[in-house]
Amino acid sequence: MSELFEIYNSNIKKVFNQLEDNFNTLKLSSNDNDSTNNIFSQISTNLNEAQKLLRNLDIEISSESHSSDYYLIVKKHRATYNKYLKNLRKLKEKFENENKEILLSDLNKKKLGDNNEEIAYNSFNKLNEARRSTIEMENVGYDVMKDMNGQSIQMKNLNSKIGNVGDELVLSTNVINEMQKHHRKNKIIIISYSLFLTVIFFLIALYRIVPKFFDFSSNNEGKNVNPSYNNNIINNTSNITSIFE
Repeated sequence: MSELFEIYNSNIKKVFNQLEDNFNTLKLSSNDNDSTNNIFSQISTNLNEAQKLLRNLDIEISSESHSSDYYLIVKKHRATYNKYLKNLRKLKEKFENENKEILLSDLNKKKLGDNNEEIAYNSFNKLNEARRSTIEMENVGYDVMKDMNGQSIQMKNLNSKIGNVGDELVLSTNVINEMQKHHRKNKIIIISYSLFLTVIFFLIALYRIVPKFFDFSSNNEGKNVNPSYNNNIINNTSNITSIFE
């Protein structure tokens, strides 16, 4: 269990204990409006703290990979929070109805006008409706924030995958360029080697053909040429051709 999760879990347990004490105090309290309103205010504060801690717990387990036990803990806390929220609404409605009866009784005793009574009643109901609408809007905003957080994590994972694909494409391009360079080098070497062999074969053919078409003994008649010189040339030519054969 992560450190932040432990802190939030411990704090929300303390808040739930405070809520339990406040609800017990509210049940045992008298009909004093001031003391009852103070207790309601404390309970509302505790519920707001619990809601913030639940949000922190949701963000903590969504930002990191956790086991199913973490989700069960948060689910249990949320059920406890909803239970206290429903109890608060019931007690408030009961208290408001009692206050309405007391208010109507006082108005009748004081013979207040029907118009003033209706305005007070409608205003009271409008305030309650506005309060409930605010709580619902808060819950909707929290759900939207949670969804946006999940989408942000998915986009980060997608960006990292795209970056890896880009790196692999760059590496593949470099490998292909190196292969093309080696191919060009090999092509140049093969062509050069082919030209070299062509020249060698041409020289071999030339050395083979020259002795057949030229008679060195007839060309040297009347000249003081050493016969061994011509023999050496012929022998050297034969040696060269025999080497390439």
